[in-house]
Amino acid sequence: MKMKRVWTSGICLILTLLLLLGSAGATAENAAETTFSIRNGVTWASTAEEVLQSEGATSEDDYQVKENGDYSSYVLQADEGENSPQLAYAFRNGQLYVAAIYYESQPVELYDTRLSELTAQYGEPTETDSVHANKLFEAIDMGSLDEGLSKISGWTLSDGTAIYLIVMYDEVYLFCFNETLLTD
Repeated sequence: MKMKRVWTSGICLILTLLLLLGSAGATAENAAETTFSIRNGVTWASTAEEVLQSEGATSEDDYQVKENGDYSSYVLQADEGENSPQLAYAFRNGQLYVAAIYYESQPVELYDTRLSELTAQYGEPTETDSVHANKLFEAIDMGSLDEGLSKISGWTLSDGTAIYLIVMYDEVYLFCFNETLLTD
């Protein structure tokens, strides 16, 4: 199935395209006010070096980097044993503003586990349909999420962080992005 292949192998493409959505007004001052932690202490104020260090990427063999002008994305495999997720972080002018976690070899049941964890941390999801998230994915030419989407939960935090946990073509993804940095 063509769309499944796009989603399963396209996390780099997704982040590259998300990089292009960045605005000229994104500044370090905005991110420094944000205390949301993506994982392992990574916040919107983290540098690429800090992200790689927090994820245990000690050499260039541990990650792939794609650069395009002011934009860069880093893709790496988490070192969490069997079934470790793939991670992707996107930066514009050195500023982190998109993170994605792809649970490639995890069962779809992981969605329910992650949903419980995120709900305990952030409260009940504020979005349970793809209306807001669709705008983001359509803007990057990934088509409508509704085509392969079977589950979605989203949270918008007070600092401008948007979190989406989705099941797309029977695979689980977690996307985090700072709408403040994308729209400033």
